[in-house]
Amino acid sequence: MHAAETSGFSTALLNSNHPYVNGAYHTGYLGTPVIIKSGAALNYSDVAIVEPGDPGSAYPDENMRDYVTVEGTNDGYNWEILVTPYDARFNSSWQEAYDNSGSGNESMMQNHYIDLTLYYPINDKIYLRYRLFADANTNAWGWAIDDVQVTNCVSSTTGDKLLVNKFELIGNFPNPFNPSTTIRFTLEKDAPVSLHIYNNLGQLTKTLYNNVPMTSGTIHQKSWDGRNESGQQTASGTYYYKLTAGKNVTIKKMVLIR
Repeated sequence: MHAAETSGFSTALLNSNHPYVNGAYHTGYLGTPVIIKSGAALNYSDVAIVEPGDPGSAYPDENMRDYVTVEGTNDGYNWEILVTPYDARFNSSWQEAYDNSGSGNESMMQNHYIDLTLYYPINDKIYLRYRLFADANTNAWGWAIDDVQVTNCVSSTTGDKLLVNKFELIGNFPNPFNPSTTIRFTLEKDAPVSLHIYNNLGQLTKTLYNNVPMTSGTIHQKSWDGRNESGQQTASGTYYYKLTAGKNVTIKKMVLIR
């Protein structure tokens, strides 16, 4: 997700792509961390024209389809849902726009309030993010967020980045996948990173990174479109991706289904 001006709105907003991409997480972070004080709350307005789930479905039912939510963490790694995930059914104008393949506009904005003290103790330092989950099928216009306010909190003055100082190959999503997937990882410290994909015979299929300098303190992600070094589509099957950062090495597998 990114900050940009969007047709139908008078100010720049935090936006997903319009339309958003299927089979992916779309994430926007709320800048620096904040320190919880008494009465701490998050307020924001949004328009979320995302694929609605089946009638009566709710998170975490797989028939929820696509959804948006707000998450927080106090360790930079374990994210907690702070607002029950919702989709275009949240508001009748959103649902109508979805049904008619329409776009969002300023008149559709809905307000949200989250009491942060229900989730975190006083003086906890937390990070916040907005996340749109899209399954592998139908998409729509997407998500736009504005008027974000964090009240009764103190902004961290350390200039911290997201504190994810741990070497970990988080995994890829979706998995199995078609046609693309996104690999996510974190680093223990700044290091040159290599990320290679191999087929089931151990043959190199694709190099995504080759000794690229990267920093710790954030979640890195890289997409693979299922093509080899020559740009040709690879066959269905199991593939392995190997992450190397300094002396740290780890491998995981993924499945491509054509």
